[in-house]
Amino acid sequence: MVTNGVFELSIGFGQGRHDDQYATVDGVFDGQSMPLLLDTGSSDTFIASDKCTVCDSYNTFEIKPTTNISDKEFGTIVGEGSVSGPMAFLDTDLGGLVLTQQPIGLVNYSVSHQYQNHSFSGLFGLAQLNISRLWYFDQEYPVLTTAIQKNKVGLSLPRWGDASRQTGKLTLGGIDPSVPSESIHYVDTVNVANYNYDGFPLTRQFWNANITSLRFNGQDIPLFGALQEGLAIGLLDTGASDVMCRPGSFDAIVSAINGTKHSNGHDVFIECDKPQVMEFQFGQVNYLIMSFRH
Repeated sequence: MVTNGVFELSIGFGQGRHDDQYATVDGVFDGQSMPLLLDTGSSDTFIASDKCTVCDSYNTFEIKPTTNISDKEFGTIVGEGSVSGPMAFLDTDLGGLVLTQQPIGLVNYSVSHQYQNHSFSGLFGLAQLNISRLWYFDQEYPVLTTAIQKNKVGLSLPRWGDASRQTGKLTLGGIDPSVPSESIHYVDTVNVANYNYDGFPLTRQFWNANITSLRFNGQDIPLFGALQEGLAIGLLDTGASDVMCRPGSFDAIVSAINGTKHSNGHDVFIECDKPQVMEFQFGQVNYLIMSFRH
């Protein structure tokens, strides 16, 4: 759907899944519809081709004599590992955002289980230009760099466990107008080391921000291992479903968990029917992650 230059895509749970581990949207490439994993930790868009004999994707892109495949190679490392293949220029439609001959990675090789047992067929990267492999190797722009009028992206993700669950929403070029303006707050992203380039320069790459406070079930959790500029940095990565933190913070969270729990020092197993509340603070605003609403 398109409204005043803002493009809206429905977010689903992944093909055939009964959980919210993966958030997906549908993209159309040269007329072929394919479900894409949303990944704010990557910048590029790629799809599995019918030349990939090891891809466990939901479906594959059928290469035809008219498919515009370049002599440029594409490759990146995401999820379970590496994917590679040629760069193709495909007519692309993302929720009404129509891109003529958009550069897309056409994956002919993938590590096993990259598509999580047919849950999706490719990846839609939503991170910033500095980590794009299309840009680094071939100076080709990924989707978000030039395709939308305003540099704004809105994202709301559904939760499978909520009784009132709905599909989520991705907006490109603006913010969902149904969200009250007073509930929107802004914080700066943080420069981090870019390992694509010699000397590892500090650049803006991800949707990250300084975490100013972390609480779990009302208890303050220490933030260890300040990274760049003396800040504790939180990274939003829709391509992953876990909350990960440094060991000292993890141990404090385990201690604050309600009910019986078991920790091996890396993962923690808890009683799912016990209420838990995690609270992040970015800037001066607290964001609560509540237990499922049954």
